[in-house]
Amino acid sequence: MKKKLTEKILAEPLSSYNSNTYNTMISVVQGVSLGGVFYIITIIDFSLINVIKCLVVIYGIALIWHRYSVHNKFITWQLKITDTLIPISFAIVQFFLALSIPKQIYLFSLIYLFYSFFGFLAYNIGLSRLKEPESLRLYLEHFKPEGPIFSKKLLNVICSFYRLSYIFMLLISISCFLITLFNYYLLYLNEDAKTYITVVFNFVIISLLYKYDLRWYLNKQTDVQLRKYNW
Repeated sequence: MKKKLTEKILAEPLSSYNSNTYNTMISVVQGVSLGGVFYIITIIDFSLINVIKCLVVIYGIALIWHRYSVHNKFITWQLKITDTLIPISFAIVQFFLALSIPKQIYLFSLIYLFYSFFGFLAYNIGLSRLKEPESLRLYLEHFKPEGPIFSKKLLNVICSFYRLSYIFMLLISISCFLITLFNYYLLYLNEDAKTYITVVFNFVIISLLYKYDLRWYLNKQTDVQLRKYNW
């Protein structure tokens, strides 16, 4: 099937003002999170466990920036206070996550629980905003060369990804809660063993969130109209 959308249309965000504003804010607040990591590096001893925990925190900070940079291309709504509070909340949690690096692992995993819970909130709020009438109007306008059916399909697929993502983040939050209980109450395992288990779990989850992002979800669609484009 012949392509109707140019690379320029595909590369452009649906709402350039909102996308640029969001990307700027994310870059600033994630810089604060990295500042927490750089600070803690100056005061901790460089044991293997501390180094691994530092790397996982940095990996998670990069994940937030990556996810927002991919998603912001498709946001359509006018920014509200929640759109400011959620990224700032991520930054605060990540900052304290960095400060918890030399602490006991149950505290590290407890803060990580809030980290994943804010991810659940972000997708839940984002899904509700994508369902607003304004979103469909912007999709219809931006992807006009492909027609209204294409625009509606694309919006529905993105909503589907948000729905799956907030369910996944809820499951991660529950898992983090259980791991926190495990780290706090399981006394027969030493601190190092619990730390390695927690860090490996966090690393695997972050890696999955990197790989299976919105772009991956769009590119795996089997619909003839959608699959002809490289998202």
